[in-house]
Amino acid sequence: MKKYYFLFCSFVLIGIGATNAQLTNLHVFTGTDGKAPHGSLIVSGNKFFGMTTAGGANNEGVIFSIDTNGTGYNVMYSFSSTSGHLALGHLTLAGNKLYGMTCLGPGSQGQGVIFSIDTNGNNYTIMYSFTGANASNGANPEGSLTLLGGKLFGVTSYNSGGSSSILFSIDTNGSGFSQLYLYPSTNGDYLEGSLVLLGHEFFGMTSVNFLSGSNGNIYSIDTNGNGFSSMYNLGNTNYNNLVGSLAVSGNKLFGTTDTAGVTNHGSIFSIDTNSIGIGYKTLYNFNDTDGSSPYGALTLFGNELYGMTYDGGAFGEGVIFSINVNGTGYKVLYNLNDTNSISPCGYHPYGSLTVLGNYLYGMTSGGGSTGDGTIFKLKLSSLTSINELTSIGNMINVFPNPSNRVVNIDAPVNITEIQIENIMGQCVSNGIYNTKKVIEDISALSPGIYFIKINDTYVKKIVKE
Repeated sequence: MKKYYFLFCSFVLIGIGATNAQLTNLHVFTGTDGKAPHGSLIVSGNKFFGMTTAGGANNEGVIFSIDTNGTGYNVMYSFSSTSGHLALGHLTLAGNKLYGMTCLGPGSQGQGVIFSIDTNGNNYTIMYSFTGANASNGANPEGSLTLLGGKLFGVTSYNSGGSSSILFSIDTNGSGFSQLYLYPSTNGDYLEGSLVLLGHEFFGMTSVNFLSGSNGNIYSIDTNGNGFSSMYNLGNTNYNNLVGSLAVSGNKLFGTTDTAGVTNHGSIFSIDTNSIGIGYKTLYNFNDTDGSSPYGALTLFGNELYGMTYDGGAFGEGVIFSINVNGTGYKVLYNLNDTNSISPCGYHPYGSLTVLGNYLYGMTSGGGSTGDGTIFKLKLSSLTSINELTSIGNMINVFPNPSNRVVNIDAPVNITEIQIENIMGQCVSNGIYNTKKVIEDISALSPGIYFIKINDTYVKKIVKE
């Protein structure tokens, strides 16, 4: 029976575009609790923290927390026109405080804020307001903050008159805002995303202004604001637009473009940190069927890079992918879709992935059952790697089987997690435990064959009558 199960799953997965991993929605945004997240999740203990660009009490976005098992979703704060809104980056954690930025507000003339909030949701504080009124202020930050010592570092997209952007620092207590570098956007480009720290240097990117046909630029700068150096200029062929932020491994930086490449669907690149004008290498060109327009940063784990595209893939709604750091082994791990899924998983991701255990965690800006976006986790191992027969697995009892209401699960080891999957490999129920005996309620499941996965390792087949 087990061989037929694997053959069936393999057939189904090939039929939907070679998706070979299991994706589970942890939360579907409803609008009132947030909508359209553009950033990424950060983790602290057993909680994720994140932000949305819309929804909430004022439809200006929220700051939220959610337990890593998908329970306990909580709106910590609802943005408003008076407190800043349109949060496009992710949060930064320092102690028991979270720090972040908004692109707009406060008020109709405001052009973004730096804020802090306690991890329990208390004490939302505007630390600094951008106005773009002068050369030292800046406006419209679109990325995230980078923590170094007792200071936070970041960049703004624009400045006075939109002719320049700035790199700045601010103390974590809200004092000491300082412009470290004024980037003269003479070609119409501007500082993009977040800063990446390596040694005593920050690395970052500038983004294209499509109206001016400007060039994307990769740069380095000392943490004190000195020594700005343009490492590589992509040129304006096909509008080589750098997006997101850089990832670093050893002496190499990795990033993405959203419109460059042979087919103009975006690319993945690497560049040496010690090179100026050399060492840039295109690792992969997207071709639409395997993804198009990556808007978030790459996530490095081991020797692999993980990321998402906004468009493309089997359903044209984005993909989750992996690629080796040397540019080989590109894989579509999951084709995001909403209209062709039994359980809508969401589509069009803007942010990056977070690795925790054997899962990738991320968000989509739209889709789910409400159309307002989702928080998901994606198991990295293939469905065909499930092994039912192990020494401990043989000692796990699941009874009664068949059952129409509950099943008892007895194990010789502590049960920390239980997932129930249907024959398509989709998770229909999961729970976190710390015991050797569990009574699992299956009364809400439709009649059929299911697989109970225990501690992400041991699998037992059950029949729901």
